[in-house]
Formats: sequence, C-alpha cells, structure tokens
Amino acid sequence: MSDNNSNLPPNPPIVKPNRLETAQWFCRKGITTFIVEANSKRPLGGRSWYSRQTTDPQQIADWFGEYKNENYGLHLGEKYVAIDLDIGSGKNGIEVFNKICCENGIEDWANDLNTLMSRTPSGGYHIFFRVPFPCANKNAFPRAFCN
Repeated sequence: MSDNNSNLPPNPPIVKPNRLETAQWFCRKGITTFIVEANSKRPLGGRSWYSRQTTDPQQIADWFGEYKNENYGLHLGEKYVAIDLDIGSGKNGIEVFNKICCENGIEDWANDLNTLMSRTPSGGYHIFFRVPFPCANKNAFPRAFCN
C-alpha cells in the first residue's frame, strides 16, 4: 500500500467529548462498557470484563471518579459492529476502506457515513454501525458487508 494519503477523504468533523462523556454515551445506547487499564486494552486489575461491565452511566461516572487515568472498553453485543481501520506495520486501513467505499459509490465516506467515528491512537478510525440483524460473531459482519 502506498504511503501517499492524497487520495484519502478529509478528516471527518470530530466532536471531542471527554472519556467519561463518551463512555456514558455508549451506555445510554445500551452498549456494555467496562474499565480498562490506562494505555492498554486489558480490563482493570486483570479481571475479566464480564465481571465488571455496565450500561449504567452513573456506574461509569463512579468508576472514572475512582480510577482517574483508566480508559473504557466496549462490548458491542449483537446490535452494533465497529470497523477498525488500523494504521501501521505496513497496513493502511483508511486507504483500503476508502477504496472499498469508492468502488461502491461512496466518494467521501468520512462525511457521507452518518455514524459515529472515533480516532485511534495509531491515527486510524473506529467506525460504529447499528446493524439490522443480530451479529454475535465479530467476523460475520465483514463477510456480509464485502459480499
């Protein structure tokens, strides 16, 4: 893949709420949220996220009050999927996604997709979609999307 990003769409408009507000927003959407260690994807204290998850915005506020530097993780369940556009290690997920979108008539996905997007630490994106069918298998949506 090319390192030339000139064919990529402009960055989408980004609202920058703080981590607490964002985690609470996910809870209000019914998305299970849990606390992870700072700068990590590991559940806090090495505990299984199953034992420490919630959709209660107040519980998230309590956790963020107790653990100031931690972050949150999401269990999207069957109603939502996220497309992870990774950057690095010879990969450019943004470029690949842009190509797929252009091939399917979406010229400016960053502005044309009416959905939540967040930047990742690597410079990539997480793009969240609500799906019209149960999607329990994390690999089921990409196959359905690409076929």
